[in-house]
Amino acid sequence: MTDDLFAPEVIADPYGYFGHLRDTDPIHWNARSELWVITGYDDLVWLVRHPELFSSAVIGSDQRPPYHNGTHVDAPSHFGGRWSVDQIPADRLVRPGVCVAVTSQPDDYQISAADVKAWEAKNGPVPEGAIGDSPGGTRPQ
Repeated sequence: MTDDLFAPEVIADPYGYFGHLRDTDPIHWNARSELWVITGYDDLVWLVRHPELFSSAVIGSDQRPPYHNGTHVDAPSHFGGRWSVDQIPADRLVRPGVCVAVTSQPDDYQISAADVKAWEAKNGPVPEGAIGDSPGGTRPQ
């Protein structure tokens, strides 16, 4: 099984890919992306309820070069906004997902409306309430 979350077979059948992980390795270390993939509902609820272990404060102490994946789920709370990661209702975290990959762009590239429109031209409209990701560039080793 590949650790490339953007491999053609993963993009073609994300439900099969993540379903297999949920059945065989629900707390999976993805060495390629250097991140944990949590696929079990109970595991995810436990994680969200322990912000002292998983929060932007913990990520801030990481000695590796910055990497934004997973750190924006509670971004508004960083600026006095709504919920911190431990307060977000679970139904807000389990939604259809959309990945507009811009991996050919530099690390500081900001996704544009044109990128989303190009994605929609190929894949159809973004589902209402979807959670979006737009990985770009590569993380320094």
